[in-house]
Amino acid sequence: MGGDIHLCSMILGKNHLIFLYFANLFGSTLSFLATIITIVFYLVKKYIQNKSFRENPHQYCHQHQYFDSSKLNEINNSGVGSYSSTPISIQNNNNKNNNLPKQKNNEKQPLINKNHNNYCNYSTSATSSSSSSSSFSSTNSGSSYEYQQPQKNQQTLSSSDKNNTIPSTNTKYEIELSIPQFKGNKCGPNCLLFSNIPQIKNALEQKKNPKKIDTLIFYLSISDFIAVSGIIIEQLIIIFNKEISKSIGFCIGERVSIHFGLLATLFWSNCIAYYLLRETYELKPYNIRFVYFHIVCWGMALIGVASLFFSKIITVSNIDQGGSWCSVSSSYQLYFWVIPLFVSFTWNLICYCLIYRKFNKIIGIYGIQSVQIKTIIIRKLSFYLLAFLITWVWDVINNSIFLYEGKCPPFALWILQEFFSSGYGFFNSLAYAVTTRFYSRK
Repeated sequence: MGGDIHLCSMILGKNHLIFLYFANLFGSTLSFLATIITIVFYLVKKYIQNKSFRENPHQYCHQHQYFDSSKLNEINNSGVGSYSSTPISIQNNNNKNNNLPKQKNNEKQPLINKNHNNYCNYSTSATSSSSSSSSFSSTNSGSSYEYQQPQKNQQTLSSSDKNNTIPSTNTKYEIELSIPQFKGNKCGPNCLLFSNIPQIKNALEQKKNPKKIDTLIFYLSISDFIAVSGIIIEQLIIIFNKEISKSIGFCIGERVSIHFGLLATLFWSNCIAYYLLRETYELKPYNIRFVYFHIVCWGMALIGVASLFFSKIITVSNIDQGGSWCSVSSSYQLYFWVIPLFVSFTWNLICYCLIYRKFNKIIGIYGIQSVQIKTIIIRKLSFYLLAFLITWVWDVINNSIFLYEGKCPPFALWILQEFFSSGYGFFNSLAYAVTTRFYSRK
């Protein structure tokens, strides 16, 4: 059976088209509002994080790595005579995310401390093989940090309350840390050290950026917004101005905008599934370059809609005495919508099963009482992938019936497809809101 599958819904529901319009418009309106909220929330959150980083950069060091200065005596008493290019490992018992980028060549691992509510003054000095010098200072909540880069060839690590020092040989980066007293009290066991080591700068820049999954959802929301905006405009024009809806220019314009947004939505959903799968099996955040995702998602969507400008791809079909529908050729619909939809649905289903299997093994080893495991399961397993599967399963069923049985699907399935497929942005935003709420409880 050839032709546009949507003509089936128009023919079957010619006496009840109001239900199709209402289901489609209702789902699109929910998605439109939800995607706007998601996009605005993401941008505001990113702005606040960037502003907070500019004003108080040390708070991101607090989240990055901590230094227990109670280990200082152990280092000094261990008889270490020089601080060579091999760093001294200082463990922290209070932080589970104590992971810095691996060192290269002769770069020493910096010591970064967390200090809560302490009015402390920190001073650091570092030198490199060159004769250049620089300075850095930051002030926040009564705490001041000062960074200088004089010309030195030796490094010492000292504490104001104990004359413990560690001499250093010539290395690429040489750091001096002094921990003074304040108001008769010691500064405390956790103190922050700023340095000019490139790994730390890169880590701090990454720390102030939103989570990668949030960024992926942001771009998914943009593609949803493009699609639902086209759907809403189309429905309103069909209802209030039927003359415009009969023109071929209108058909091409609204089909391009809707199809571009829907294709981009499928590809961004595939990228999210890929990211969650990699992060789950590696048990750590997966470092990605978003430029590749942009090329795949937006590029493939552009290729998909480019052929719509060729002749005989889109035609205006007359429905029931004066009504019209912008019909797409069956071959185009098969290759540029049905096949990508089936592939995306299968890929997301495979990722769902693999992640579910992985977490079943983890729960079997560590027990289901682990709060962290429960949170990860809720976040990664139950929302983003399920949102995709639930919303697009009706489209898959209807296209399967249309292609393999050669007949129009039941009208009730069309109602479900019109609502869920146009409401995909709403369910994505709902998943984003729920996971963000769980983040705040962690």
